[in-house]
Amino acid sequence: MGNQPPPRKFSWAAPVVAAVVAVGVAYGTSEYLGSQPDDPHIKTEATSTAPAAPPKVEFLGAAMPANASDDAKQAAELGIDDAMIVWMKVTPAAGADARGSMPQLGLKDEKGRDFSVSPRRAGDNMVALHIKKGYDTKPQFLQLTAKSGDKEIGSWKIENIPAPKIVLADSTLSKNAPGIVNLQEGRGGQLGGLVKIKPALPAGQGMILSPTVASYTAIDASRMRAPLMIAPGTTDFEGRLPLPNAAMARRVAFDTVTFEGTTTTATATFKTARIENRFGQPTLVVDKDEMVTLSDGTIVTLPAQNAGPRRQPKHIHPEVSLQVLFDASKLGSTELPAVQPSVTMEIVSPAPSAIGLEKYKVMLAGSATRKRGGGAASMGGSSAVSAIFAVADSKPATAKGGAFKFGPVPLTLRFTMVRPKVISRGKLVLAVDPKPLPAPARGGGGGISAPGI
Repeated sequence: MGNQPPPRKFSWAAPVVAAVVAVGVAYGTSEYLGSQPDDPHIKTEATSTAPAAPPKVEFLGAAMPANASDDAKQAAELGIDDAMIVWMKVTPAAGADARGSMPQLGLKDEKGRDFSVSPRRAGDNMVALHIKKGYDTKPQFLQLTAKSGDKEIGSWKIENIPAPKIVLADSTLSKNAPGIVNLQEGRGGQLGGLVKIKPALPAGQGMILSPTVASYTAIDASRMRAPLMIAPGTTDFEGRLPLPNAAMARRVAFDTVTFEGTTTTATATFKTARIENRFGQPTLVVDKDEMVTLSDGTIVTLPAQNAGPRRQPKHIHPEVSLQVLFDASKLGSTELPAVQPSVTMEIVSPAPSAIGLEKYKVMLAGSATRKRGGGAASMGGSSAVSAIFAVADSKPATAKGGAFKFGPVPLTLRFTMVRPKVISRGKLVLAVDPKPLPAPARGGGGGISAPGI
C-alpha cells in the first residue's frame, strides 16, 4: 500500500508531518463518442495494430431480438440520457477475436450533423446501440454507417426518432455565472464539454459540481472519470464533462456542494515497543500488535515489526523504522465521498535525540479492522482498503544523535485528522459556448484533460 500513487483528489495536509494518509473514491468513465463504445471489452478497428478481415454486420431495427438473452435484456434498459435503442448483430470474421470485431460507427441526421451513440455488447454477437438524447430538433431520419478501417461495410436508415424535449430553459442561466462550458474535440473527433470556472469562494472552502441536466437531456454523472471538484485556493478550474450531442446544448445545470475541512487531534501511547541492538544497529521491535482506541473511536495499531539486520551491516545508521496502521472505517464521509480526509502523525515522545537517534523513519498506512477467529478485531490490509488509501512519506524533523539507548521505549503519537464538512448546497446553470475550442496538441492526453485536482 505504501508505494501506491495518491489519487487525484483534494486533501488537506499539515505543512510538517511524519506521514500522510488519504482516502478517496475511484471514478470510472465512458464517453458519448460514436467511435468509442461504453463497453471496455469492445475494441474498435481504429485501435487495431494490424489489418483484420471485416466482421459481418446486420442491422436488426428497434425491436429487441426474439429469445433475447439476459445480457440483451440488460443492454436494452434505457438510461436517463437515451432517446432510443436499435440493434445490430456483429459476427466476427473466421478466426478473428470477437472482442476486436466492433466496427467504427457514425450517426448523422439528414443535415449531416453528428449524433451521439453508444454501442453495448449484449451476448451472442448482439449489440445494442443507445442513441443519446441532447439533440435540439427531431431529425427526419438518422443514417448509421459502419466502417472497418477506411472501408464502409454497411449503412442503414433509422426512422421514427423521438422528438426532443427541453429540460433546461435558456432563461435559467445563473446571474453573474462564474464560468462557462466550452466545447472541445476529444477522442474520435467528437465534441465534449469542458467546464471553466473562476471560483470566488471564501478562504479554506471548496466546491463540488454534479452535472444534472443540459438543454435537452439529463446527464449521467456516473460516466465521469473524476468529480468536478474545486479545491480550496483554486483560482482557475477546468473539468471534463460528459455531454451527449454537446454541440446542440445551450445550458448545463449543476448541483453544488460547498465544503471546508474540520480538524481534530488525538494522542495514543504505545507501551510494548523496545529498541534492540542488532550488530550495533538500533532496531525498533514490537512482538505483537498493540491497539489503541482514540478519543473519537478510531483504532490505531502498532503492528508487530522487526526490521533489523540479520548480519553485520556495512554502516550503522542513527535511526529506526516505525510502522503504524490507522483504521480507515471512520474517515470516509457519506455526504462528500469524493473529498479526501487526511491524517497526519507526529511522534511526540521520545524525541530522537533522547535515545541517541537522529531521526525516525515512519510509515503510516491505512488499514481496516476485520474479524478473525473468536470474533476479535485485528488490523490488516486488504485489496479494498489499498484501493482507497494512498500513503505519502515525508521527512520528519532530524536531530543530532548520540549514544544509542536500548530497552523499552514507550511511544506517544499525535494524530491530526481533517474531515470534510458541508457548508451549503445550491444550483448553478452555465451557458455553453457554441464555438468549439481547438483540439489539444497530440501527446497532451489525447483529448479534454481531466480536472487538475
